[in-house]
Amino acid sequence: MFFDLLKPGGEALIFAPSRNKTFHQFAEMAQELFEVKIDQNYDSRVLDLHFKMLKEMPDIYNESLHFPMMMRLSKQHTASSSREVTPESR
Repeated sequence: MFFDLLKPGGEALIFAPSRNKTFHQFAEMAQELFEVKIDQNYDSRVLDLHFKMLKEMPDIYNESLHFPMMMRLSKQHTASSSREVTPESR
């Protein structure tokens, strides 16, 4: 169902912490339908704050729970996607 939400060539951005690898488990599943790219260096301000928290509050700041990574899901163009699929055409 999520696959149908993006048109061919469309992208979705997901920001979430790794949560003890569930982020990466989701990425593996998503690779069956989408091109998946993961980026931890998507914004210098977020990255600077991340390193500051690691240094200054290591007993409170948990990277797995607090640092959001960015996942980009891209729906590729295919020969079968040359026409738009609408709810009426299904």
